[in-house]
Amino acid sequence: MSLNGLTLSCFSLSAPTPSQFHYFYRSPLESSWLTLNPPSYLSLELFTLLQFFDALRNLLESQSYPCAGQDPPSITSKDPHTANLAADMRFYRTNVILPLLEEGKDLVLVLHSYGGASGGGAVQGLSKREHQAAGQKGGVIGLIYITAMCLLVGMSVQESLGLSDEMVPRTDVDEAAGILTVNAPIFQFYSHASTPEAEKWAAQILPQAIKSFKQKASYAASSDPIYGGKCAYMFCEDDHSFVLPLQQLWVQSSGITLTETLPTSHSPFLDMPKETADITVKFVGSFERME
Repeated sequence: MSLNGLTLSCFSLSAPTPSQFHYFYRSPLESSWLTLNPPSYLSLELFTLLQFFDALRNLLESQSYPCAGQDPPSITSKDPHTANLAADMRFYRTNVILPLLEEGKDLVLVLHSYGGASGGGAVQGLSKREHQAAGQKGGVIGLIYITAMCLLVGMSVQESLGLSDEMVPRTDVDEAAGILTVNAPIFQFYSHASTPEAEKWAAQILPQAIKSFKQKASYAASSDPIYGGKCAYMFCEDDHSFVLPLQQLWVQSSGITLTETLPTSHSPFLDMPKETADITVKFVGSFERME
């Protein structure tokens, strides 16, 4: 497989403010089409901005894996009542993934937390296998789920997490405003971080559109046979938000067999950024060998 122009993309569910998908495709090699590795697409978590992934992005880009991303409507929309899971899926697909594929790039999606639902739902028909069959260049060569939900088609985020209609005890709901806010974010997301760092990220958390939790998934790459063997999962053993048995249930139900484990909280790129980057690159290598 040619490794020219591979881009990484990232999606997630629990950090800062309104840029959960900033576009940062920066590689001095890219302008001359000499990028030695596949690009990636970073997808953030709920309540969080893309800057949450800076340490991981920097480590990946230092190894010639350019990254791209933007913040989705579920945390940026001025009218949360119009933002839902489908809107996030369309946003990622239209604004980040398709423009890169139109340039003939190979993509790996790095999905964290809620990003497993939104990013994993945005790639229908975009695999490299399907692009090649249609005589097109580029395509999605794999998806990496980092303590991320693997929804089944017809299931909502709320149902996947086993939450009541009131979304308790994890969140506070404001039905009139169409938003929910997370409870105890330091415990849920940053339990391994130092107090100053945990407080820094907790202060940047944003409200999330309620409908992004309630709308049922219309598509999920993790259960699509076209992506069989092209999905990988990074377990986080001490995640207080998505506990390990829940992560294991998602992997079992989706049939993902390529896995690694880190002894981290919900935020491995804060706790163990180098190890997270190393596993990400290892997964990418596995995807490349299958092409």
